[in-house]
Order: sequence, then C-alpha cells, then structure tokens
Amino acid sequence: MCMKLWRACLLAVCLGMVIGPFNAARAAQTAPTLEPAEVEAFFDGLMAAQLESDHIPGATVAVVQNGEVILAQGYGYANLAERTPVAADRTLFRSGSISKLFVWTAVMQQVEAGKLDLNADVNTYLSAFQIPNTYPEPITLAHLMAHTPGFEEIGLGTFVRTADDLPSLEDHLAHNMPKRVRPPGVLSAYSNYGAALAGYIVSQVAGMPFEQYMDEKIFAPLRMTHSTFQQPLPSPLQADLATGYLYRGGKNEPRDFEYIPPAPAGALSTTATDMANFMIAHLQNGRFEDAHILQEETAVTMHEQSFTHDPRVSGFAHGFIESTLNGQRIIGHGGDTIYFHSELMLLPEQNAGLFVSYSGSASPLAVMNTQRAFMDHYFPAPVAPKAAPPANFADQAARVSGSYMAARGNQSTPEKLNALFSALTVQPGADDELVATLGAPAIFTWRYAQQEPLIYTSADTPPSIAGDLVFRTDTQGNVTQLFVQNNPTTAFLRMPWYAAPSFNFTLLGSAFFLFLTVLIGGLIAWRVNWRLRMLRTWGMTMAGWLAGLMSLLSIGFVFVLISIFSNPEIVFGLPPSVESLFLLPWVLALLALGMAICTVLAWRHRYWGWPRRLHYTLTTVAALGFVWFLAFWRLINIPIG
Repeated sequence: MCMKLWRACLLAVCLGMVIGPFNAARAAQTAPTLEPAEVEAFFDGLMAAQLESDHIPGATVAVVQNGEVILAQGYGYANLAERTPVAADRTLFRSGSISKLFVWTAVMQQVEAGKLDLNADVNTYLSAFQIPNTYPEPITLAHLMAHTPGFEEIGLGTFVRTADDLPSLEDHLAHNMPKRVRPPGVLSAYSNYGAALAGYIVSQVAGMPFEQYMDEKIFAPLRMTHSTFQQPLPSPLQADLATGYLYRGGKNEPRDFEYIPPAPAGALSTTATDMANFMIAHLQNGRFEDAHILQEETAVTMHEQSFTHDPRVSGFAHGFIESTLNGQRIIGHGGDTIYFHSELMLLPEQNAGLFVSYSGSASPLAVMNTQRAFMDHYFPAPVAPKAAPPANFADQAARVSGSYMAARGNQSTPEKLNALFSALTVQPGADDELVATLGAPAIFTWRYAQQEPLIYTSADTPPSIAGDLVFRTDTQGNVTQLFVQNNPTTAFLRMPWYAAPSFNFTLLGSAFFLFLTVLIGGLIAWRVNWRLRMLRTWGMTMAGWLAGLMSLLSIGFVFVLISIFSNPEIVFGLPPSVESLFLLPWVLALLALGMAICTVLAWRHRYWGWPRRLHYTLTTVAALGFVWFLAFWRLINIPIG
C-alpha cells in the first residue's frame, strides 16, 4: 500500500513491479519440472541468508506448478519475543496490494454474472456518492483495473491506528475522494482509491459487505480457511497473525495491527498455503479442485493484456501487472504495508507461481532479490549481445536527457513533494551509454544502450531490474513521456526545468547557504555593535531582524518537516499538533515580502556598505526563491483543520 511519505511514490514504482528485462527476440524457455526437495533446499538457503542480512523477523513462501503445491514453508518467527515459528499453513501475513487481485477477480465474477459492465460509467453503480464529472469521459471499471481513471494519489490517511478510527468503506470513499487530474484511459497512475472503489461497487451489486463477499465467493470455494479482509481479524485467526515490525536503531520494534480504510486495496491477511490455492486457481483458468471461481473463458480474458502505454512495454491484464523476466511473461502483483512486503507472480506458460511475504519494514529489497534469484535459478536466460551504439548517440541521448516525474502522485497537497524525491533522471554516461537514476538521492542507477531511436535496453550485467526505457514524443517531436518496460503502474512525465531535482536542490542549497551566512553574520554583527555601541537606523534594524527571522525559521521549518515526514508511520496521518506547523510558510512569505521592501530601502538610503547591501539583496532573492519552492510544491497552501 504505502511506505515513507518521502518515498511513497518511489517505492510504489520500485516495489509494485516485477523485475527484469524485456527482449522480444528471446524464445520462451522450456519450463523445468520443479522438484519439491530441490526447491525447498533453494529457499532454505536463500531465506536463511536474507533473514540475517536484511534483519527480517519472518517470511512465508509458496511455490506451485501444474496444479500442485511444490513448496509451502515458513521461515523465522511470527513473533520475536515469543519465538513463535512461522507456519506456512497457519501464520497470517498482511499481503498489502496483492489484495487487489481478489478485487479484480470479484469484478470479473460479477461481469460474468451480468451485474457489471467493464465499460459502463462507475457512477451507474453508485448511489451514496458520485464521482465528479471533471472530464467529458466517464470513469469505467476497465479504467480502474488498468489504473487509468486519472485520480491523483493520496498517501496520508491510508492507514489508521485503531479499530475505532476505521471508517466504513463507503464513508472513506465518499470523504477521501482524490481529485481527477487527467482524463481517464490516457496514462496509468496506480490508484489505491480506484481499487477500493471497485471493491465497493462489487459489494453494492452483490448486496453484501465486501468482506462477506470475499469469504463466500472466493475464500470458501478455494479452501482459503486462513484468509480474511476483516479488520480486526476474526477471533479464531487473531492468534495466528504475524507481528509487524519497524526496523530502526538496529533493532526490530513490534507494531500493532495496521488498519486500512480502503480495505479492498490492501487489507488481506493470508497464509502461504491459502495463496497457493489462489495461484493454482488462476493458473488453471478459474478452477481449483472441483470448484470454479471463474469460467475458463472469463479467466482467459482476464489474463490477457487490457492496457499498455506502448506495444513495446508491459501493461495491465485486467488488474494483473504484466512484466517480462528472462524471456518469460509474468502476471502478478506486489504488496506493501508499512510492516509487511510481499509478491505474487504467475508464469502462465510454465503453469507455475510464486508467493513470498516478509514481516518487518526492512524487507522491501528482499522481495525483489527473491524474484530475481528464483527466476535466474529456474528460468535463466541467455546473455544477450550488447547493442552497438549508433553514430549519432550523443544527439539521441541529449534528446531524451532530463528528469521525469511519475504520473502516480499528488498535485494539490504537500504530497506533491514526493515527485521531487522519486524522479527518474536520464543523462549520457561513459562508453556511449545512457545512465538512468531513480530517486533523489539515488536509490537505483542503471546503464542503457540504445537499441533504436527512443528505445534503450539494459547494458548492466545482470540486466537492469527495470527493463527497457521507451520514450514518447509529442506532435512536434519533443520527448514528453518515459515508460519503464516492467513498470506499467505509472508513466513518467518529463519535468520542466523549474521542477527538476537539479534546479530545486540547487535553489535550496544556495538559499540555505545564504541563510546560514545571515545567522552567523548576524551574531558577529550583534557582538561588534554591542561592544562598539554602533548606531543603527530603524530601517537597518528592521531589515536585519527580517533576514534573521527568515533564515532561522526557514532552516527550522525544513528540519522539522524532515523529522516528521521521514517517519514511515506518517501514512497514519498528520497529528493535530503538527497542523499548526503549516501556518509557518505563510509567515515566511510575509517575511520575504518585508525583506524585498527593505532591499529597496537599503539601496535607496544606502544602508551599510555596498558589499553588505549586495549580500542582503542576494539573501532576499533566496528568500523569495524559497517561498516559490514552498508554493510550487504545495507546502504553502495546505488546508488547516
């Protein structure tokens, strides 16, 4: 669902995708028959290493093939204090956004029953509230399944701390509706709200609560006896729930149950054996033992691609996230809460699937490493020859160079700032290669060779976890969008120069340098003036106080903001005591305006010598620039209350 607010968009990009490169020329690999003993030995070694190196309390794994459970195994502890071992058939893990696959399955069930139409306006099925008609085109269930409804994303309030704070699904959807920021069907931008809305619509047409629908229509026929969307868990299951942990200060701190208001989007608690049944059902086109959760024709349709930004990149298969790794087509989904990280991946051509889930906030990279290790071990790909760079590589690289922001994001609240810290920056590198850097500061760095104009393939060994980069141009030939081959959950939009990390961090660095010189210089000047009893005019005094307050409050505001938003538990929402903090940007705007007036007076009335007047002028420009930064990233217009 969500991680640190500063990294929410970045980790949604990284953890929501199935890793690996795409190469259309590769032939599908012949599937090996997975042997239970060998698979168990492989995961025993992998998990032992990961739990130790990544500080992970516990993990659970299921591997299936040809309708059989090859492995269902728990590792580590469900509760560190009690030393309770993880049991694959009993210990429940929070699966996060893997929950959405159950929502989309339920949607297809109701399509099959004739109660839902994927192409109908979702408002057709809503009575308690309506989606605003911001654009002429209505939002449909097909848009929700492809994450193309055009909603902005909201992270704050995705979780609440207690059952008493948990609203009904209807109330949450009605009172936390994100803005529509683009027409539907144009670009994918992963939406928790959209998935929760789809789950609510299922409950409306089925005439029962969403949790009850899951129990009766999916869990019961699949023999998923240790799975639930209920919050808190039913009494018989509570003792089997793995404890979530926050890793900080070198230790895992136990945390309470995570309550998720948009429940269909991420509230599933489940076991490895139950998820094995779900994987088998989808690999067998809706059939599990003697039960069917979907008719074969419906399941086949569901697994087919329903949206892609470009034929050369992966897309969505009616809610499943597509990717290609080692030449294998994969459909699946990742899932992240604050304290649990999971992945489900199906290889339809090999009739095989993998589910893995980890407890602990320190485990996100373990998910991706397990995907890579599993695929490289059982479905390896031959090394592809490195593409020869074209003669005009420098011109082509310059054409695509720049910073790109994820379409999944927010434009109307301070969460917009995520875009600055999750930007994907591409620029020419050595040896006629393109270098792509994800995040600011960098989390991942990949190297690419040009395959053809506007298409770049991995030059890393092993190949990049992201896959190819494909760029799109407008009608004038200007590069405007970037698609990461194995991440269909968001498009990347080219950032104008004033939104790029390079400009913004230079602006902040310059401003804070000048603010520090004001504070240091002010202390020195105060000491000198006090000792020499130097006379100062009222204007000089006012100018100095304005600059000092602006400098002190600006630096303090940023450091307090970092301390608040660097806490991964910020997704529970801002405490009421913190809301007053956002009055400060308005104060800073008034101080900057006062400094601008004092700058004019300083030059007109010749305050100080010209070097100091110049320094004051530069500091005023920095103050105005900082206020622009606050306004542009929506830190200055947050509603209070």
